[in-house]
Amino acid sequence: MIGGERELINGGSGHQRKKEDEDGKRALLDDPDIDAVYLPPSTSLQVKWAVVVAQKRKHLLMEKPVALNVVEIDVIVIACEENGVQFMDGTMWVHNLRTAKMCEFLSDSERFG
Repeated sequence: MIGGERELINGGSGHQRKKEDEDGKRALLDDPDIDAVYLPPSTSLQVKWAVVVAQKRKHLLMEKPVALNVVEIDVIVIACEENGVQFMDGTMWVHNLRTAKMCEFLSDSERFG
């Protein structure tokens, strides 16, 4: 998790530490044990950190709102596409068309009893 400038960062690799500077966050993103990053709401910093995360080739989960406008979303999506990482927002799962198909598939009593 990368939050505001003085927030606790949990890299998902079993350790938590407090980082107070940008270099510390970037160093954390260099950790090969971290595959994905969660960016909590902090819209003023979202685009900056989303691009950095993508450039470090880490998958990205962001909370809504992910950006202040469509241009900012485009910047994030392009950075993720260029670096071959997955971008998801906190509302994607519920509103994705695949979710309804998966529910339909899993509700099939002939397949799953």
